[in-house]
Amino acid sequence: LLITQPNKEFTEKELRRIDQFVMRGKSLAILASAVNTKAGDATMNAKLDTHGLEKLTEGYGIIMHKDVVLDFGRSFRVRVDTMTGPRTMIFPQILDVREDSRFTGDEVLLDTSFAAFFRIPQASFPFASSLEIKKDKQPQLGDKLRAIAHSTPAAIVETGDTVDLKPARQWRPKGNFQQFTLAAAA
Repeated sequence: LLITQPNKEFTEKELRRIDQFVMRGKSLAILASAVNTKAGDATMNAKLDTHGLEKLTEGYGIIMHKDVVLDFGRSFRVRVDTMTGPRTMIFPQILDVREDSRFTGDEVLLDTSFAAFFRIPQASFPFASSLEIKKDKQPQLGDKLRAIAHSTPAAIVETGDTVDLKPARQWRPKGNFQQFTLAAAA
């Protein structure tokens, strides 16, 4: 079962049916975050809402936070020519996660031993929310419950009901930089 970015709240019945599917040994992949933008909205004023997915994932030991990760260490960059010369625009809301040998263990940026990232040295994570691994929720999984992608340590999160993700804005990061989990497997 593949769940992509929902645009409405999951009902308790829908969440229960998804969980029953997983408990029968079937696979589930969730490609979603709490960041919701309207199609064609040039203002990119995103609403933060998990649509109830956190109720489902928390039972599996993965908590999806109601935030957006902004990575200033390795964000998507575009070179543009302006009247005053070339300029590089950064998009910290689009994370450019790459295999990097400087990061090891629980800090590895992209776990290429995970089947979905096998032989893929980089992946983009647009509008990602941070995840938290709670091994005590599923102790029988041991190392099978793990993070498979992280931001760089130069990332922050923004929270609230809405966040401004306008591409051409002047980014002034507020808060403490740290590394965040972006993807997990159980």
